[in-house]
Amino acid sequence: MVIGISDSSSGNPTHIKQVHFKDVEQFKAFLIKNIDMIRGLPHGYCTAGDACKIKGAAVPAGCVSCGSFVVAKRHKSHWVAMKKNAQSKLEKYNSLSTEQQKE
Repeated sequence: MVIGISDSSSGNPTHIKQVHFKDVEQFKAFLIKNIDMIRGLPHGYCTAGDACKIKGAAVPAGCVSCGSFVVAKRHKSHWVAMKKNAQSKLEKYNSLSTEQQKE
């Protein structure tokens, strides 16, 4: 398991370090030690602490490419719901006429 930690406080986030875990137990120990800087979100965990620019991120659009973003199996239901919602919107769009799609 490898987790990249970056400095998201700058306009051009730089990679600070990469955290390696040999197993889930070691990862849990990291979480316990660093609990003050970890925010639980519906779609994952933010490990950037105060350096995170996306405060209260309800939508993961800005989080998915962040090196301080971690997703666990418990977040799968959120991602499945987002996928279904996106697929539903695409199906509705594809069912429209070309003129309606342009609008």
